[in-house]
Amino acid sequence: MYPDLKNRLKPYRKSEAIEVVKDFAAREVVITGADFQIRKSPKVEAECALIAWYDEAGEKDRSVVVEFSFKYENEREGYSGKAAQRAYDVFSKLKDMSAAWVDSDGPTKTAYVYS
Repeated sequence: MYPDLKNRLKPYRKSEAIEVVKDFAAREVVITGADFQIRKSPKVEAECALIAWYDEAGEKDRSVVVEFSFKYENEREGYSGKAAQRAYDVFSKLKDMSAAWVDSDGPTKTAYVYS
């Protein structure tokens, strides 16, 4: 997809240390296995994941950020407008759920770490 990307990235060095942001270390739990159908013909299914982050220095049983995501793919990357619209519709419906289920103003995992 990105033929020039390799030329634009700095080479990876094994000796380069990973920088910990704000002394935060997360324990990540990823729950997968659910899916839903976006389109019947051609059939398009979306795979779902629930990702929870727990602060290693905090309470072990209380997540600090939980994120729901879904993805769908096509081997030829030929996505129809209808499939894209239906994926967007699902995303919109999720955002409209009650505040007991969804905090649409909540931070992403990255924003949580850097805030």
